[in-house]
Amino acid sequence: MNQFYITGTSSGIGLGLANQLLINESNKVTGFSRSNTIAHANFRFIPFDLTNTELLYRFRFPEPESNPELLVLINNAGVLGEINLMQSLSDLRKVNEVYQVNLVAPTLLSSIYLNQFNAYTCKKLIINISSGAGRHPIDSWATYCASKAGLDMLTNVINKEIKLHNQSNVRAFSIAPGIVDTPMQNLIREVSTEQFSRVNEFISLKTNNQLLETQDVANKLINIIFNTDKFEDTILDLRNLD
Repeated sequence: MNQFYITGTSSGIGLGLANQLLINESNKVTGFSRSNTIAHANFRFIPFDLTNTELLYRFRFPEPESNPELLVLINNAGVLGEINLMQSLSDLRKVNEVYQVNLVAPTLLSSIYLNQFNAYTCKKLIINISSGAGRHPIDSWATYCASKAGLDMLTNVINKEIKLHNQSNVRAFSIAPGIVDTPMQNLIREVSTEQFSRVNEFISLKTNNQLLETQDVANKLINIIFNTDKFEDTILDLRNLD
């Protein structure tokens, strides 16, 4: 039995990943999000608001139903925040929300996961869904870029600590999925060129059917999860793995 814990399973990559994993009856998935559409015997839904820091401080993962062969945390949930120039941000509360969901929550959940399951001798894996925006600056996406860059570094530090303490059964990856057809893309296409200089480029990607499908991205992620020995780097980009 393989146990997966996935944040952000209500839509996008998280939903696609949960559905693809559930095709295999040996996989059990626990999803954390504000809402849910998945109905499956091997799926457990836990309503969760990642902006609630106090809830995260008290959080514990549900224990696996039996001894797992593979125990995986996938920090998938993410928000883009307000798309605008730094000097024009209209709601500074959204700045805090972006860092909370994209970086603070994955940090806390990763720490809790590593501590809670330290005694488990099975293979353990943390997958952080990052972004190319964390590796290349994009105007009007300052907080998103910064939070995803932080997620990459967090993952590097986790792996460094794993190696220092010779925890051969634990691994972490930070993976950029590419430009995927998710609700986030809808938000990007709605802004003006004054707010975001590259908006027409993203509109063109949708018009020309160049956005990646969540199912295809999910399958690539699953390939990494079940074949980690083939991937030496901590920081990965799915577009470079074709």
